[in-house]
Amino acid sequence: MNWEFYAVTRGAAAPFFSNMEKPILRQRTLWLLKAKTSYGWRGDGKQCLRAAFHFSSVPPPVKQALGTRDFIAVKLTPKECGEVIDLAKSLEVHFRRPNQFSAMHCERALLTLSLMVLKDQKLQASLPYHQRDEDRLERAMAWYSIHLARNPLVEEVAEAVHMSGANLRLICKKLRGVSPRRLMKQIQIERASEILANTDDKLVQVARECGFQSVEDFCRVFKREKGVSADVWRRYT
Repeated sequence: MNWEFYAVTRGAAAPFFSNMEKPILRQRTLWLLKAKTSYGWRGDGKQCLRAAFHFSSVPPPVKQALGTRDFIAVKLTPKECGEVIDLAKSLEVHFRRPNQFSAMHCERALLTLSLMVLKDQKLQASLPYHQRDEDRLERAMAWYSIHLARNPLVEEVAEAVHMSGANLRLICKKLRGVSPRRLMKQIQIERASEILANTDDKLVQVARECGFQSVEDFCRVFKREKGVSADVWRRYT
């Protein structure tokens, strides 16, 4: 499941969870909801304008700010509401008709929304040494997720976060026990699983969006990783 940003720019609404008696409805608010969080939405019965953004990952500082919580909510200024609306409109074009610049527009949207969520957080003078490798690995995989359709090589991913391919392999093995390519393959399959579960996209389109060279390659890898075919997965999720 994706990390989800929701901005209420007009009206009042709020997410609610199974352990919540009654949500507090808010106006002009940006929510970040953690991946795999189950929730619904409540409004005041009046017209509400809400912008939604879904990403397979978020920058490490956002994860750290969230901690064990299910969500973060921050108040938006009228100017920020306008920026979010413009952002949603600009991404809709790239969602419907992706081009060679779409990944950069998605990356810009993710960074813009992340900075809005973090605007009230206290700045940390410097990252503790033991967290630096984790931070670099997270940034590398976040960059790969954004550029998933191209399925970039390990060296390109490493260069994007200012490190060498050898260093990325070393850190990945130390922290995750696997190679970067293995982590990248997991990201591909998880993203494909999300698309299969939530859309009616044809398999050839899913394969293309997730960086596979062919639909045959996608189907083979998906069955190997999940134990069932992509068609069966879609049918029972």
